[in-house]
Amino acid sequence: MKHNRYVAADSRSAQKPTGSPIGKVRATAGHTVSASPNREANAYDPSGSLTKGYTETVTEADRYHQRLYEMIPIGAPPEDAQPQVDLGWCELRNHDRSYRPVSLTHMKWYGKNSRVRDMVEVATEAAAAGGELLREHWGTTCSVSYKGAVDLVTAADLEVEDLLVRMLHESFPDHGIVAEERHPEAAAAEYCWYVDPLDGTTNFAHHYPHFAVSIALAHRSTPVLGVVHDPLRDEVFAAVLGKGATLNGQRISISATLTLDQSLLATGFPYDRRERASFYLRLYEKFLTRSQGIRRAGSAALDLCYVASGRLDGFWEYSLQPWDTAAGGLIVSEAGGRLSDFRGQQFHLGGEGILASNGLIHPEMIRVLREFEDDHPK
Repeated sequence: MKHNRYVAADSRSAQKPTGSPIGKVRATAGHTVSASPNREANAYDPSGSLTKGYTETVTEADRYHQRLYEMIPIGAPPEDAQPQVDLGWCELRNHDRSYRPVSLTHMKWYGKNSRVRDMVEVATEAAAAGGELLREHWGTTCSVSYKGAVDLVTAADLEVEDLLVRMLHESFPDHGIVAEERHPEAAAAEYCWYVDPLDGTTNFAHHYPHFAVSIALAHRSTPVLGVVHDPLRDEVFAAVLGKGATLNGQRISISATLTLDQSLLATGFPYDRRERASFYLRLYEKFLTRSQGIRRAGSAALDLCYVASGRLDGFWEYSLQPWDTAAGGLIVSEAGGRLSDFRGQQFHLGGEGILASNGLIHPEMIRVLREFEDDHPK
């Protein structure tokens, strides 16, 4: 069987590897990753699952994403190959030219006419179109209905959601779409979009100027693309897995605040807050007495983006839905921040609680949350 050889190289000066393989690095079943004498990594694809001419920038650089990395195909895969391979581990060059093993979960390969580029463009255009529609509704009398005592939906939510779903479906008919109002569940699909047409509905309904459109794409439940658009401030936060995070096209990064005592935090209260007000307020008090202050602005997507851009140092909240966190969570991670559940374990979309921070104050926030939940079981 013909093997197709790939080299992991610095994306700014990618070169073909030289020398023969000298060592092995762990990879997922069916794939081999080797290291050549010049310490570049060579990946093989025994199953022939890569499409001819495909490449991909892949990434776990240092926490501030000072360097990107690339897998370069050496040799042509079969014509009928599929553009995907998942490797477990590979050695990549750090920004200081040293090497380290890097986890490459959900790594993808794309060519010059990459669908990822199309996905980014469509998501950005959809967010802009949704934001424009929200601006048209902003300041007008908008019909409001209630899904619960404190859970609103406006005509703007529905109109924007219909627009976004239509745009995404027309461009990617084989993708699933999960949207807050009319499409809360999607059939199983390899790729799935998570759409919140109006994150901050209560703010919008009360003419409080703080809300956003949030769009994310997940591959097998892992967010790979996120866009959050604040139409009133004309701010677009965006991230692609492994490519860093931006605000209006400029790279952003998390704050350098060292301690919880010096930090500015944000949170939100779930829809059962009338029934469980004392529980949430007790936790709020724990952080209030340990930080510089807490903001409760009413848009989880923007709270996460504010952590990513250094405006906030940390954020926590219970019971958020995947469309609330998919885009903002990826933007935090790609800005160099840390995302987890309240126990410090990996965060999963739809999890019980989300904790986001600049990473530096994360251990302190976890200690507060653990102690609180141990003393006050929900």
